Formats: sequence, C-alpha cells, structure tokens
Amino acid sequence: MSNDRLVILEQRMDHLGGTVMRVDDKLDSIASTLQSLVRIEERQIATNEKLSEGTKVMQDHDTRLRKLEVEVPENLDKRLVGIETKIPSLVESRKWVVMGILAGIGMIGVAVVHMVMK
Repeated sequence: MSNDRLVILEQRMDHLGGTVMRVDDKLDSIASTLQSLVRIEERQIATNEKLSEGTKVMQDHDTRLRKLEVEVPENLDKRLVGIETKIPSLVESRKWVVMGILAGIGMIGVAVVHMVMK
C-alpha cells in the first residue's frame, strides 16, 4: 500500500511539476505582453502630448484669425471692386507717361546729336 501511495504521490508531483512549468511559461508570456503594453502606453502618451500641442497651435491660429476678421472693414468687398476696376486704367496711364518721357529724352538726344554734328 505504501508503494501505491508513493506511485500516486510521484504522479501528482510530476503533474504538479508540469503545471508549474506551464504557469512559468505563461508568466513569461505575460511579462513580454506587459512590456509591449508599456511601450504602447508610452507611445500613446507621446501622441496625446503632440495632439495637445497641435490643439494649442490651432487655438492660437483661430484666435489670430478671429482678430483679423474683426479688423477687416465691412465694406472691403466694395473697396476691392473699386480698386480692381481702376487699376487697368492706371496701368495704361503709366505706360503712356513712361512712353512720353522716353520720347522726350529721345528728342533731346536727337537735338544734341544734331548740334554736335553741325
């Protein structure tokens, strides 16, 4: 009977040893997974920090844009239309003035050359 008990105890010890080994393997797996989880959490924290910085920059831009919107006069569209319709005629006038000045300089040059040739 004591032999039977020893055999049963040995079987149970073998079974317990196998169970302990499986638990040890699972603990190693859990440790590896936990390390991965820590890395993911660190990346998540970094991402959240960047998002917070981006949100702050966006809020700053929004504040600046609203300030500009307040500063822009109400009748800006009318004023721009007026300027855009007048600019072509101003450009044309400038061309005529420049051409007139160049023609005057050319006439003076011809007169000087004529005087030198005499």
